[in-house]
Amino acid sequence: MNDPNASPGEEQLRPAVLLVLDVDGTISRIYRREEYAEHHDDPDWYEWLPLDEAVVDAIDALAQRPGVQTAWLTSWAPNQDYLDHFIDGPRLRGRLYGDCVPWLDSSGRGWRFRSLLSYVEQRRPRALIWADDRAPRNIAPTLDRRLGIPHLVLRPHVNVGLTMNHVGRIRAFIDEYAFDPA
Repeated sequence: MNDPNASPGEEQLRPAVLLVLDVDGTISRIYRREEYAEHHDDPDWYEWLPLDEAVVDAIDALAQRPGVQTAWLTSWAPNQDYLDHFIDGPRLRGRLYGDCVPWLDSSGRGWRFRSLLSYVEQRRPRALIWADDRAPRNIAPTLDRRLGIPHLVLRPHVNVGLTMNHVGRIRAFIDEYAFDPA
């Protein structure tokens, strides 16, 4: 679907699929309280940012596909400098590089969703994937009304994070929407 209002070359810069990720509870599960006591002495146990490496690698591979752009909407990164430091750090090691979604009124309830809508309206992707354990329920009508594009919203369980089942859903969505047949 080509945008008749796009300037020459702008349509080529427009992402086909925008993949927006959160950190805690999404790419990194949040430990249950009892897990800290049970595992804090285990070798290679990370008290912060526990990752399912296979899931992160699989999502990173999907994010590298043509037409897919990654962005982060997370309280871990209030700006691009924080995000770059986080991505280049010891846990992600450069995987899932993307832009930092600017926060809108981060002290108010619903700031993530308002920030997401503003960012997506600026970037104008053809399709959206939003993975966030705090994504509001029942947002499909608002996304349809405001954005009018195909969307997949994933709300992983906070103590589990994204799984390979989620990766399969992301892959199928990208397979369907990453290429413009026009």
